[in-house]
Amino acid sequence: MPASIRRPFDTPVLFVALYLVVGTACSSGATEPNPMVDAGARDTEGGAMCEEVERLAGKCPTLLGYGLFTGSGATQDPVPGVVRYDVISPLFADDALKHRFIQLPADGAKARYSDGDPWDLPVGSIVVKTFAYPRDVRNPAEGERLIETRLLIRGPSEIVPITYVWNAAQTEAVREVAGRDVLVGWIDETGRSRTTDYRIPNTNDCKRCHGQDQVYLLGIRTRQLDRVFGALGENQIDALSALGFFESAPEVGVRDHLVDPQDERAPIDARGRSYLDANCGHCHNKGAAADWSGLELDWGNRTHRVLGVCKSPSSAGDTGGHRFDIVPGKPEESVLFYRMQLADSAYRMPEGSRTPDARGNEVIAAWITAFSGEDCTPSSNDIVDTSTRNRP
Repeated sequence: MPASIRRPFDTPVLFVALYLVVGTACSSGATEPNPMVDAGARDTEGGAMCEEVERLAGKCPTLLGYGLFTGSGATQDPVPGVVRYDVISPLFADDALKHRFIQLPADGAKARYSDGDPWDLPVGSIVVKTFAYPRDVRNPAEGERLIETRLLIRGPSEIVPITYVWNAAQTEAVREVAGRDVLVGWIDETGRSRTTDYRIPNTNDCKRCHGQDQVYLLGIRTRQLDRVFGALGENQIDALSALGFFESAPEVGVRDHLVDPQDERAPIDARGRSYLDANCGHCHNKGAAADWSGLELDWGNRTHRVLGVCKSPSSAGDTGGHRFDIVPGKPEESVLFYRMQLADSAYRMPEGSRTPDARGNEVIAAWITAFSGEDCTPSSNDIVDTSTRNRP
């Protein structure tokens, strides 16, 4: 991304806003204030809040009913108590920009921190992610077109996923269950006009990626959020902790975390694994939607075999005639890399996007090239009976 295009995380909005909330709470004489919450900000401008039972079930007719943003929400300016955040390794979504937020409940309940697992958010919390496209990447002043806002709502017994689709006038986002395609156009950094049929997922798609039978948080975890906050130079987790986000403050110090896949200063193994964790690992891990594949692409200590090195694919999909998921040093002979380049989104990996991720593919090609010292000579153990394959 060009230096002139600033991601939401690169502005000091989060901690400046929280500082103002802290000051307000402390000056009022409140005991043990939770600066992550401002119950007085739960009324929307120009529209009434939904009833709490509707909010927890994700059944507000429009996004306005949740009281997350000022005005209609078109500017994505959060009300006090709604926290802007960003991740280290983002999920590719057809070049869409993303605005991310968290709101804790008005009763003052806090999150439970974990080093490895997703953080446990209290009932009433809402995780927000808005997908948008710049009208002209070269000129941020022209603004963005908001496409959809996805919510993950922590209800009493489960996390509820729901999506709100923005109208063409950018005045309202309406609840969407069935999903749809939206034609999107923008001008990229080279001045070229581009279009894509952006896919808005249906509710079952959300559940499939976030855990099938039980919905889990993906990005709200230490390895994705342990990063410095742009202009202020503060670690995001430490700053949240200091402002009362957690029940118990996490220890300050070195934490296991991902790296930005586009950061060429980082080791290529960490860059490749970070990309796979964010874009593939939510399905390709034990107990997830694609555990049948035998690939474990989430973060952590993994053998080369479960990463796909010299492993025959378990898929009946298009393999390009290649025998192994990863051939060390040879991305051009690796099924994993081949599937990432396919134009046909029915077989391309990762799922969910309509176009290949050119920059991500460069990282994975370099990651595979860096493997060495293994010979994928076919053996009887690698022969797969393709008649038994029944997966995409």
